[in-house]
Amino acid sequence: MDLYAKHLSTGILLKTNVYCFDLYSKFMSSVWDLSDSRKCHQNEAVIAESALTKQK
Repeated sequence: MDLYAKHLSTGILLKTNVYCFDLYSKFMSSVWDLSDSRKCHQNEAVIAESALTKQK
């Protein structure tokens, strides 16, 4: 099952899974902390890092 979390400040939509959903959703109304994203599955962290890099 796929879920999507949106980072409100940048508008980035992140595809995530149930395992990571709580981690991503806590950032939906706060500043994104990339180090915390690395606690998720490696592929999820790569997606997050890639999306943030493209925003800069």
